[in-house]
Amino acid sequence: MPDANDRPRHSVGVHLRAGGFGVRAVGCPACDAGWRPSGSRDANERWDKPLLLEVCAGEGGSTAGLLQAGFEVIANDNSAARLKRNPAKYKVLGDAFDVLAAVGPYVAATWAGWPCQGYSAGTRSMRAQGRSQHDRLIAAGRAAQAALGIPYVIENVEGARRELVEPVLLCGRTFSLTAIDEDGTLLHLDRHRLIESSVPLTVPPHPKHDRWLQVAGVYGGARKDKDEARNVRHGGYVPPDAGIQSDLLGGVGWMSTTGRYLCIPPVYAYYVGRQLLDAVRPANLISEV
Repeated sequence: MPDANDRPRHSVGVHLRAGGFGVRAVGCPACDAGWRPSGSRDANERWDKPLLLEVCAGEGGSTAGLLQAGFEVIANDNSAARLKRNPAKYKVLGDAFDVLAAVGPYVAATWAGWPCQGYSAGTRSMRAQGRSQHDRLIAAGRAAQAALGIPYVIENVEGARRELVEPVLLCGRTFSLTAIDEDGTLLHLDRHRLIESSVPLTVPPHPKHDRWLQVAGVYGGARKDKDEARNVRHGGYVPPDAGIQSDLLGGVGWMSTTGRYLCIPPVYAYYVGRQLLDAVRPANLISEV
């Protein structure tokens, strides 16, 4: 048996166990080598970039933007399939609230895209009829994030406005998110998203929505007939081509169809992340040995 000094180091200190809950660091060299955490910790390992824990990270639209902004992101989701596509180096599979409690003390900031289905326009009629089974987690999530005493961000759809505290609005037109349709038409993305932050944010002006520009979206259950959209409704549609959808979102070619439907454009997270980066304290993530 190899000497203990030859053991590979655990890369992420998330091997905490409490109440039967265990968190495994996906991709950790020590875990991959079959080593079990001993419980001792080394607080001397420094990280070159501030650590940010992103819960409900999905396939990583916001993750990509936060990485570009300068964070080392630990991405959490309760779906292994979604995490497999996420671009973060460090990934934690599990319940968001459990992971916040276990990993939160070791990071500089948190980001949460709490599930939007309970607030979205697509489930409005079901909610009105009392048939919606989607949880609304923003209030409980905010409490869990704020309890850590570090900067946090919450991102969600416009329908969640009443749940959010002084949110700012981001729009695809602000960032000139466009794509060329198959027939050469220039498409413009709106994709409004609200951002709540414990750190004051500055936002660029929200440009006027010119009705003469052709709008397109990326979401499920939408119309895809461009002729009807342009000539009858004079509204938007979802281009069926995956590459065009990816272009509209700013380049998310690694995502599945569902991932594209649910994500925010990486540039949104980059814009907020750069401001968040200025506010975070230097942080260590304690590594277990």
